[in-house]
Amino acid sequence: MPYNMNFLRYPKEDHFDDVLNGAKESFAATGRPGNITIPVSGVNVTQQGPAIVTLLGGFESLDEIDQLQESVISNPEAWSRINRIASMCHHANWVVSEILSGVPAIPANYEPKVVSRIFLSAKPGLTQDLISGLMEARENTEADVKPIISRPITGPIGMVRISQIATGLQELEELSQATRQAAVKEGVPDLVSQSPIRSVGRIVHSNMP
Repeated sequence: MPYNMNFLRYPKEDHFDDVLNGAKESFAATGRPGNITIPVSGVNVTQQGPAIVTLLGGFESLDEIDQLQESVISNPEAWSRINRIASMCHHANWVVSEILSGVPAIPANYEPKVVSRIFLSAKPGLTQDLISGLMEARENTEADVKPIISRPITGPIGMVRISQIATGLQELEELSQATRQAAVKEGVPDLVSQSPIRSVGRIVHSNMP
């Protein structure tokens, strides 16, 4: 089962550029595929600063996650760099997620510029039903680039994430609408316990295979 890792960093006032540059440096040092996004529109206007999100992909197992984290922790330079970036943030953490749907095929010359992430919480006892419904909805969409269905390995057990890349906000809205319509047909709204939370980020740095 493939996995990915997200670094979420919430810069302190006047440190946004410093944190972004540090995130790019740290990302490049891993040599892994992924991207860095900054918010198109904040999820919560009261939160402490916008999140800079670094996505690291290409992990085929949890053993590979172990190897990366252990190599960073045991490398004084890398660990110091991560702590230095974190000191310029209100808070920072990494989130490991299991990719349930597999990674979508990317058409040639396709250049994603934005990413949507939607978080859903299943009603108690209905997590697997929610996952199954989302997977069916994903298969029933005709998009060239299908969304990724994943779930964090920590936090609420019933949380599931839908991630969608697009070349711009208009295409993102069209793809999201198609996914919503397919999800409704699969009864997904009846399986969630609260209103989904959505964030949209703009890709400012990437390393795609």
